Amino acid sequence: MHVQLACISASGRQLASLEVRSDAELQQNSCLKFWTLREGERGDATWRLVARVERPHASDVTGLAYHPGLCLVASTSRDCKFKLWEGRPPPPPLGHGAPPAAPVPLAPAAADGEVGEWACRSVGYYRQSAACAVAFSVDGSLMAVAYAPDAVTLWDPLSNLLLQTLCQPLPDPGDVLCFLGFPADGGALLAHSRRTILCWDVLSTALAWSYRADEVLAAAADPHSDALLVAVALPPLTPEGEPAGSPDRKSTRLNSSH
Repeated sequence: MHVQLACISASGRQLASLEVRSDAELQQNSCLKFWTLREGERGDATWRLVARVERPHASDVTGLAYHPGLCLVASTSRDCKFKLWEGRPPPPPLGHGAPPAAPVPLAPAAADGEVGEWACRSVGYYRQSAACAVAFSVDGSLMAVAYAPDAVTLWDPLSNLLLQTLCQPLPDPGDVLCFLGFPADGGALLAHSRRTILCWDVLSTALAWSYRADEVLAAAADPHSDALLVAVALPPLTPEGEPAGSPDRKSTRLNSSH
């Protein structure tokens, strides 16, 4: 068994993790777990398991993201679907002899509130393409879901309403988007595949810039500024100590890093 994906709430009190294990028939099984941080009487803190979901998707889970303000977790999978999981506050205690209250729709709990249970809130899909990455905007008003190979969809996370579709063909056949991230200003969306980095202007839906790398290793969007960080693998050095490639390519690489 190993933890394949994990995400934590902005408050640091709620955690979601995806564990993958092999059963006796050597088939991969997955389990989505939801945890909450509990403080003990001595001031120590421990993670308590609140809920677990066996096989949350019909295929491999590819992405996991926490809403910035609510106990709302998004998961994506190669089964072409994304799912939204909501944490609900504990039900109020019943009075002595009082009948149970009629069930009413519950909104997700606040990210730093008490959570009593988790349930699947909604399921969505876009055409019949594998969903391969997910991210929430910093204010929580947008959810971006990437679909293979090169489409990014923008959704209202509470209504599952599709708002916009962004698409930019990737130059390498077989390449697939695998990461999404919003910086704090909310006006940009960063995405990358194995060899291409893309940045969209969300308001105009126009592609702001793109960059092709030998290999994209990792990326992150700063939730407190408009900064984007991308790590790429450089080509082998020449005998003179310069990166292999043309001068123009080297200049582009340095400007993109800046």
